[in-house]
Amino acid sequence: MQDDQQLLADNFAAFFAEASTSGVPDFQLGVTTTDVLSPNSARGELVGEPRVLTSGTPGLAALFGDRVQVGVDGAGLELGLEAARLAFEHPANSGFLRRDAALSLIFVTDEDDGGGIPELLPDASLSRAPSEYVALLQSLKTGSVGNTPIMVSGVLVPGAAPRYEAVVRAFGGTVLDIGTPDWGSRLSDIGRDTFSLTRRYTLVGVPLTGTVTVTVDGRPTTDFVLDVERNTVILDDAPRAGAEVLVRYQSGC
Repeated sequence: MQDDQQLLADNFAAFFAEASTSGVPDFQLGVTTTDVLSPNSARGELVGEPRVLTSGTPGLAALFGDRVQVGVDGAGLELGLEAARLAFEHPANSGFLRRDAALSLIFVTDEDDGGGIPELLPDASLSRAPSEYVALLQSLKTGSVGNTPIMVSGVLVPGAAPRYEAVVRAFGGTVLDIGTPDWGSRLSDIGRDTFSLTRRYTLVGVPLTGTVTVTVDGRPTTDFVLDVERNTVILDDAPRAGAEVLVRYQSGC
């Protein structure tokens, strides 16, 4: 993974260029590892100091590059999904998860999550089904924001990482193939999805063609698109903080 960590560091601009074009100047960023088993593992703790980088952190690109080059000496059995769970509970990460902020989680790994191999785990509680992690992520925003804006994406080996891919699918995220030499430049795809989260509204049912209407603070608008593949309405511009966005449609099923 050493080369891939360097590729991630080198393509910081490809990902964060979308922040300025999407009008999202306020974000927080943290990095942890997939290692929760070795004696010195992060176990979800965000690496570096300060642990949380923000849109206003001086030297952000360089600090990001330092964070993602975490080395290759961790446990051979990676538990990225469990590391994510621990990251949201670790006391050292206090303040990272903000009540009214969208959440984008990105896994970068060349193997599947090891939680599906219980015979190799020291603790049976580490063998959780992907659906448990989906429920956990959904619960992080329950009751705080009406649209639960969460995105999970991955730079993975497609077809060989079913546990990660199950979680990515549940949140309509993007998968990049870590085996392709240009995946770093394609981080812009994940950046676009991440920084458009404040404009995305996932629909409960599948709408009949031509029946979707949107109002923002009671005013009708046609400044939106319907992402049919993800069954999501995407506004052209992010609504103001506290705005009421109402999406109406006739369900086809």
